[in-house]
Amino acid sequence: MTLAGKLTYAAIAGIFRGPTRTDLNLVNPPINECNTRTQQLPPEHTSPAKTLEVTSPGNIDSFIQKDEGKYNERPTEAQFHEHSVGRGQDRNRILQDKVHSLSRQLALAEKNHQSDNRRLVSELNGIRDAYCTGKRQKEWLESHLRQQTIELDAVKQQVRILYTEHAQTTQLLESRTKELKAAQLFLTKTDEYSESELIHMVESLNSEIFQAAAILSESLGLEYISAGANIEVTESMGNVLGKPLVCILLQMKAHVTQDIDTLPVQVALQVIMITACMQIVHSWTLLDDHRYEGFMSSLYSKIQDSGDQAVSGRWRALTRAQFKHSNSTVKDLSFKIQNDIFAVLSLCGYSPTSSTLKDHLEAFYERLIIIIKGAFDLRTAIEEGMASTDLNLIAATAGMSFKVEWMDDAYADIKGTGTISAKEKVACTIDMGLQRNLFQSKTTLVLNERTILLRPKVVLVSVLGEAIPSAQ
Repeated sequence: MTLAGKLTYAAIAGIFRGPTRTDLNLVNPPINECNTRTQQLPPEHTSPAKTLEVTSPGNIDSFIQKDEGKYNERPTEAQFHEHSVGRGQDRNRILQDKVHSLSRQLALAEKNHQSDNRRLVSELNGIRDAYCTGKRQKEWLESHLRQQTIELDAVKQQVRILYTEHAQTTQLLESRTKELKAAQLFLTKTDEYSESELIHMVESLNSEIFQAAAILSESLGLEYISAGANIEVTESMGNVLGKPLVCILLQMKAHVTQDIDTLPVQVALQVIMITACMQIVHSWTLLDDHRYEGFMSSLYSKIQDSGDQAVSGRWRALTRAQFKHSNSTVKDLSFKIQNDIFAVLSLCGYSPTSSTLKDHLEAFYERLIIIIKGAFDLRTAIEEGMASTDLNLIAATAGMSFKVEWMDDAYADIKGTGTISAKEKVACTIDMGLQRNLFQSKTTLVLNERTILLRPKVVLVSVLGEAIPSAQ
């Protein structure tokens, strides 16, 4: 039961319960006096609360007890009855007022309760709506999250596929890059040197060789030995110097007491060094290893027969670059050249063991190292730095006829300006020449266009013969 119901029930029970036992046993004052007291209540006692405070049953009993002494006379039954009726009426009015007050309070409470109910219902509906909205949002978010998870998994799968494709593409790119770099080596490429620079390098090397040979030959003097070279030395030098020059060197011993010209010795020293330099520049294996030299030369000739100068030139440059020289290679070549020089001196009757000649040989060897390094520089420039054309050092073969078309007489000033006869024989070459070879494919033929860039200088047999005086 609610509070308002309890108050209403109490008020109604008070109206109908009637006078209590205590009220009947009281000695009541006269009716007129009671009425007078009731009528004389202040205005504020007309409200239910104030009236209840003064005229409630408990208060009335106390009031009666307080005034008991004033009423010593016992009222009559009619008076008592009248008094009781008045009291009941007063009590009824008080209770009615109280009921009205409680009814108003109950109405106000019900109104407030209904207002609170409506507010709570509204709040509850708002909460329920918010809950439903949140639940729907939660369901949507969960669905969206599942969809996003599926899409994310699909994206991850695509990323993995892309990573795999990227790795494959990168690997393919690296492979293609390597292939392109390898192919670019065989493509047409600007040469690292010009032809004029190479001509200057050849002329400088010829000059170094001439000066070294001239200094050593002029320092020989007349220190001879009576014994000549053995047959093996003579034959080996014949392969290097040529038979005409070897014969002239052997004739020098027959004129030991005469003041002879050392030009043949100088020329022989130049030939030794020129032969070594040409071997350094054009040899594939540097030390003339016949097991590989012939194979590489044959292979390169076949590549040249293809008619593509760019391919053959780049192949030659790459292959030559793999045969790098070392300090030991320079020493081995220097030792080989020294042995050939000792053989030349032996042919002429000189003693390489004489103290004076040893000093000159030590100075000559220092210049020889410079010449060998110059030959290696020329090798790098011609064989590795030139791809558009093939450049070759050229020299005349001993014993061949003089060819005015591509060679010069080194001592033409000695013989004057006369025309050299076609019967003149070449003894040797003392200055290297330079020739350009360009291989081009013409339909089914491969043509080699040769151009002389620097004419070699040769010594004629007749010039060397004049250096030996005729026997008296």
